[in-house]
Amino acid sequence: MTLARLLRAWKESQDKAKAYLGDAYYDYNLVLTLDNGRPCEDRVIGNAFNRLKRNADLPDVVFHSLRHSSTTYKLKLNHGDIKATQGDTGHAQPDMVTEV
Repeated sequence: MTLARLLRAWKESQDKAKAYLGDAYYDYNLVLTLDNGRPCEDRVIGNAFNRLKRNADLPDVVFHSLRHSSTTYKLKLNHGDIKATQGDTGHAQPDMVTEV
């Protein structure tokens, strides 16, 4: 299953939770939330990421490194289009893509 499909499925489950909980669901328009829509603490996400790495026998990398990997793959997919990658990743300056 692709990441896009996983995210769509996750969004559907969030929409169901919103409908079920009504006013008790706090919609901050976030992807990673608690069951009631409230933001997760960093340690909740970090603990889940550590479990995922351990269970899948993945290397011990920090969560933020996924952002760098994502940027690298975006550059490969769009054949080195720095401006497109810059916009996609939300960086204000192209040198954040080329130098970091």
